[in-house]
Amino acid sequence: MNRVNERGRRALIWASVFAFLFGACSEQRQKNPEKSEAAVESKKLASNTTKAAPVAPTSVDTKPRVPFEGDAFRPSLARFDGDFSHEQFTDTKTCGTCHAEIVSEWSDSMHSFASFSNHIYLRSFEDFFNSRGEEKAKFCSGCHDPAILFDPDTKLEPKTDKLASHHGIGCESCHSVKESIAVGNGSYVQINTPIPFPKEGDAKSLEKHLARVGSPSLRAQELCLSCHRATLTPAMGHDISLPGIDELGPWRDSAYNGNQTERIDEENFKQETCVSCHMPQVNGHASHRFAGGHATFAAMIGSEAQAEAVRKQVEGAASLDIFVLPKESLPTAVSRKGERAMGFDVVIFNERVGHVFPGGAKDLRDTFVEVTVKDADGKVLGASGVEHARTGREDYTYVLHARLANSDGVMQREHNVAHFRTPVYDNSIAPRDANVVRYALVIPEGAKEPLRIDARLRHRRLEKSGFDGVCVASKTDVGKQRIADTLRFKGVAPNPCIEQPILDISTASHVIGVDGKEAETWRRYYRYGLGLLHHVQENLGEARAAFKMARDLLGEDAPARQRAMVIQGLAKVSSRQGRTKEAVGLFEEAIALVPDHPSNYYGIGETHLRVWQFPEASAAYKKAAELQPDARVYQNWAIALGSQQRSAEALEVIQMGLELEPRNPHLLRSQMLAYRALDVPEMWQKEAADAFDAYKRDTQAPHVRDRCSAEDEVCRAERTPITVRWLTD
Repeated sequence: MNRVNERGRRALIWASVFAFLFGACSEQRQKNPEKSEAAVESKKLASNTTKAAPVAPTSVDTKPRVPFEGDAFRPSLARFDGDFSHEQFTDTKTCGTCHAEIVSEWSDSMHSFASFSNHIYLRSFEDFFNSRGEEKAKFCSGCHDPAILFDPDTKLEPKTDKLASHHGIGCESCHSVKESIAVGNGSYVQINTPIPFPKEGDAKSLEKHLARVGSPSLRAQELCLSCHRATLTPAMGHDISLPGIDELGPWRDSAYNGNQTERIDEENFKQETCVSCHMPQVNGHASHRFAGGHATFAAMIGSEAQAEAVRKQVEGAASLDIFVLPKESLPTAVSRKGERAMGFDVVIFNERVGHVFPGGAKDLRDTFVEVTVKDADGKVLGASGVEHARTGREDYTYVLHARLANSDGVMQREHNVAHFRTPVYDNSIAPRDANVVRYALVIPEGAKEPLRIDARLRHRRLEKSGFDGVCVASKTDVGKQRIADTLRFKGVAPNPCIEQPILDISTASHVIGVDGKEAETWRRYYRYGLGLLHHVQENLGEARAAFKMARDLLGEDAPARQRAMVIQGLAKVSSRQGRTKEAVGLFEEAIALVPDHPSNYYGIGETHLRVWQFPEASAAYKKAAELQPDARVYQNWAIALGSQQRSAEALEVIQMGLELEPRNPHLLRSQMLAYRALDVPEMWQKEAADAFDAYKRDTQAPHVRDRCSAEDEVCRAERTPITVRWLTD
């Protein structure tokens, strides 16, 4: 009897993991399972698994996977192998004797200005340093200040009176990395051994040189991603672990990496890497401008060439579209304003960015939507974002950024990393995904029709009030000295008091009552549906309507892949509404059109997991994982297996997931539960529990967000998916 009770207790614990991820069920587990082909196949697979292992193993000989927490430079994960030579590490002049153009490009790049010559970073570092101290500030320096971090004779502090403080990420920082892993927080191993230089006419000396400065790690994505990802942890003084900058996760999970777990995408999709996007070929070599979105810093140093490289990256990165809401389906918040109320949606689609858009430190970003509605005489009836462009203080402008709150629930409007506690909202857009921004206005009496809606997606690199603070600091005696030091060591004095350039990424217009059927393409409505999938559950009918319109516009003679894309969108709506039978049937339709696509099996797994149908979910996830290794699949497959008391199988899946995402809190939780359920050494149970405890989800996060909403109207509005934004004149 006790053994039965223990099994039930363990199953309940595993089920609680599922509930933790998906929330309360919207549909009870069905007594009569569906008879669709996909459902029947799922049950066959589940049944076969059970027959193969009628008695689940109770012990394993596999040690827990625990994240690497750093070495001598903890909490940075950077490691150094050998002796450090300050002169060699900071030497770019010697490299420039043969690679003058490359060094010139690098000199204007954000890699060159990664350290204290970047007064935006310096201000943030100084705040963190003063709040947490030198040891914890090593977290920043592994990726920003390696010339200081690795030098045993240099103290890490926010001072600008030495060359190392201005070196940034130089030649050696990349060309002398022995190995790297895509974990982030500086997860690389640096060497500083002598570099053999080639001699003219001596092929062997050239081979030795290239072998030394061109290690395989240099060609791998992991080198870029060892720094372009960060996790804030208790080792840095935070109360809880929380994600920071992350270019790895979204890229690895996207079509740009060939990953097909999330959805069916366009045919012949071109895969991209960090290098192919940010280091395009120029004059026979890979550009070392590393251009991203930092138009502001290019202007600060007066580099027209760097500004042009940034402009090419930014313009067209996303696209805009406009949909006027039909009168009969206006949200209640709009319709109750009367007959003259109207609403429309602006759809922002991440067109060609392989990570979230905008990338980098999302709380610093100021990419925003500007909208105006005019009558036939050109009179502005309503606008949003116009004042924001001028002052940065228009509260309800839609900004593609993230906000975090401190432990008191106060939103942090500057990049004060030491005070971050809980993410409050995130408006950034995943690769090949869309956001919907909803606007409304009451048309004033006397407005002449037709009305015209104009939208622009505009990019200003930095949130204006934070950048203004950098300007103010630069005018103090200390600030003036820092700029003078930068001029001395870098040959340029960045001006933090410029007016930030604003780049237009995309535009769209719509004249109400004039645009005809020719504008109604399936792809427009499909992307609209993707954006509406982020709606709250009770409003997902809007996404269904958009996908149905896309399906009607496609017709039955359209290419199979395009039809499957739209059908899968409908399946996701049904799945999230708890309409299990309908969702599985739609996924089955998509499978018939595009066989062996992992996203359909992943979708079936999600559908079953939402309603606690664990055997069916396990079978679907197994098929998805066979087609596409993915941490998201492993994470939920493990929960489904654990909920069936198949802990040994779950552990095998968990560890495959942790190989990809070693700090994933859900996988670490599942690993801990698996070891509790199995006959393993007590030390392993403790190691698994400690790893989970270091990266567990923040149970206080809902309370922090609630305090934020209670005290801050903007916080409350932005936390609501697809909230109505009223335009004013």
